[in-house]
Amino acid sequence: MTSTPSTVLEVSNLRTVFGSHNDVLPAVDDVSFNLERGRTLGVVGESGCGKSVTALSILRLVPDPPGRIVGGAVRFEGVDLLSLDDAAMQRLRGNRISMIFQEPMTSLNPLLTIGRQIGETLMVHQGLSRKAARERAVEMLRLVHIPEAARRLDEYPHQLSGGMRQRVMIAIALACDPRVLIADEPTTALDVTIQAQILGLMRELQDKLGTAVLLITHDMGVIAEIAERVVVMYAGKKVEESDVDELFEAPCHPYTRGLLSSIPHLALGPWEGRRDRLNEIKGMVPSLDQLPRGCSFAPRCPHATNLCRNEAPPLEEKLPGHVAACWHSDRVLEARV
Repeated sequence: MTSTPSTVLEVSNLRTVFGSHNDVLPAVDDVSFNLERGRTLGVVGESGCGKSVTALSILRLVPDPPGRIVGGAVRFEGVDLLSLDDAAMQRLRGNRISMIFQEPMTSLNPLLTIGRQIGETLMVHQGLSRKAARERAVEMLRLVHIPEAARRLDEYPHQLSGGMRQRVMIAIALACDPRVLIADEPTTALDVTIQAQILGLMRELQDKLGTAVLLITHDMGVIAEIAERVVVMYAGKKVEESDVDELFEAPCHPYTRGLLSSIPHLALGPWEGRRDRLNEIKGMVPSLDQLPRGCSFAPRCPHATNLCRNEAPPLEEKLPGHVAACWHSDRVLEARV
């Protein structure tokens, strides 16, 4: 990946493994991408593809043991985060780079009020007094459209709805005006109405604050809604990357095509008395300790040949600005509807 003056986060050949020295499992294997200022990069794939481990690796939150980062670089505004000491990383984490975690009820402390949880971030990273932090917390709750913000400061997480808790998580993540926001499945377990509100809120805040967003999701619909560029991961590897419009128009990897084909479509015309089955990708993501010899997707791929089963394909540019790791991308492109 080639960085540009607008690149705020550059991940290069990142490799994170789990296990002992004698039995190492690659959870993130040679992954690279760039995140531009004020833009949204989506990272998509099924559960077990390495998306969340990639995010945790960027913030150096991978539990050690059993996990550890063994290769690559993560450069934030030119500084390699993997070379920083723990104190420097702690000053940066939650301040200039923040993260919205998947499940707010497990990320918010049930014993602390909402105001205290937002305020502690501000007091630690911004040096605000308790009073100033409380005032800023009210501003943040209003920014994420929580009604009666001043009253909500004294409430506990269990007193809020799922959508409200997710808004609180966003408020905490944005309290220090971060340059990069990592959102790990920010709409999981929310109904479609609240999901649309959360995505709209993220776009609104990005426009206001100019924050770069790394959006991790398994939902291609969410990718279409908010991302400008997309990285597709499978079995710990990046298998495709392109602008979002081109990815939907001309996927070059069979896994990406499978993900797109699995999106349900509403019928726009009169019912014909039948309903087609949703397309599915047969099989499952392989376990890290049972990765196949060649292409990891070969056991599930309708285009797989002996070459695929014996040799892992390299990432190559298939179209301008569009890379994929597939020996038979021409077949995938020919098969598009």
